[in-house]
Amino acid sequence: MKACLFFFLLGFQLYGQVTTQLEPSFFNGRRDAFRALMPKNSYAVIHANTPVKRANDFDYPFFQNPNYYYLTGIDEPNGVLFIFSTPLDGSLDYLFVSARDPKKEMWTGRILGMDSARAVAGITKVSTKDSLIVLQKMISKSYFCLDSALVINYLARLRSVKTPQEIYLIQQSIDYSIDGHLAVMNKIHPDMAEYEAQALIEYNFKYHGAETVAYGSIVASGPNACTLHYDKNIRTMKDGELLLMDCGAEYHHYCADITRTIPVNGKFNPEQLAIYNLVLAAQDSAIAVCQPGIEFASTANMARRIIASGLKQLGIIESFAEYKKYFMHGTSHFMGLEVHDVGEKALLEVGNVITVEPGIYIPAGSPCDPKWWNIGVRLEDDILITPTGHINMSSRLPRAADTIELLHQH
Repeated sequence: MKACLFFFLLGFQLYGQVTTQLEPSFFNGRRDAFRALMPKNSYAVIHANTPVKRANDFDYPFFQNPNYYYLTGIDEPNGVLFIFSTPLDGSLDYLFVSARDPKKEMWTGRILGMDSARAVAGITKVSTKDSLIVLQKMISKSYFCLDSALVINYLARLRSVKTPQEIYLIQQSIDYSIDGHLAVMNKIHPDMAEYEAQALIEYNFKYHGAETVAYGSIVASGPNACTLHYDKNIRTMKDGELLLMDCGAEYHHYCADITRTIPVNGKFNPEQLAIYNLVLAAQDSAIAVCQPGIEFASTANMARRIIASGLKQLGIIESFAEYKKYFMHGTSHFMGLEVHDVGEKALLEVGNVITVEPGIYIPAGSPCDPKWWNIGVRLEDDILITPTGHINMSSRLPRAADTIELLHQH
């Protein structure tokens, strides 16, 4: 609640208001910020994604090129954006979109067309794609096209630092994700199928306001919790096991990424509790170091030290280097228009949103006492870097073991 108030007040102070829908002024501002990075007399070309066929006469759900959306706000395929560092024929930006076709729209739905695209993106020069040749002829030899790798690099630098409007939308996606996780925490029981938990969490995402999932939900029980990107979600949970849920919602193109691990019967056994509290201690320590100016790798380094020391104390490993058998992934990534968002992994900056997600995974057959086998625990929260440190944007979702157990009882 305090985080939401902070975002609202920050946005109100800088922009006058924060809306749940990004406005043309946002996209104008993003293009101007990109333009400020461009060399003199250069131009950049950014394409929308194209539909991907699934089978015969229907496609997979369309996913827009995040860079194109970031600069235009348009969620339709086949568009092309030209950004000029200095005006060409009096304009800095040119946008080309698909022409409207009423007969086709009877089947696939209405598209924006030129007038609506102009209103959404805040670009005056909008034409249909068949006019591209006209612009190409206008571009004189005094302009040069930026290399695509440089364009991607510039946009990664911009997108990694979120504006107040973006932070607000990310918080919304996080809040909807929390509602979904809480629904499962309250209703989980032995003999529930993983897909039932998935259905419950994703239903609550949409019920509360999210449009879709940010990524394929990971709902992994028992031994499946030791598979990092398990995606079958078909197993029936058993009494005495853990359920690992790595699930996040997407709201207005902005993502959440949250993981919780909970006991299926509502009570951690001693071995599960020991591993859970070790992961929690590693996460707490990693979150604590989050502040502007620290190296991006600091969260991972802190988590690894805590987990290596704890596994050795529990007798699961003999030397610190062996921790990699049970904690083999990174601890943080950027988050925004993509769940694994772009950004330079150097020093953290104000406005970065990152995850902190340590874990321990001990599959059956591991070289340790079998009492630890099939315990998989991961905890993941979404962290905003602020001028004075950080805010845990997903703190409303319980993490402490006793709180999770108490929640299940109610």
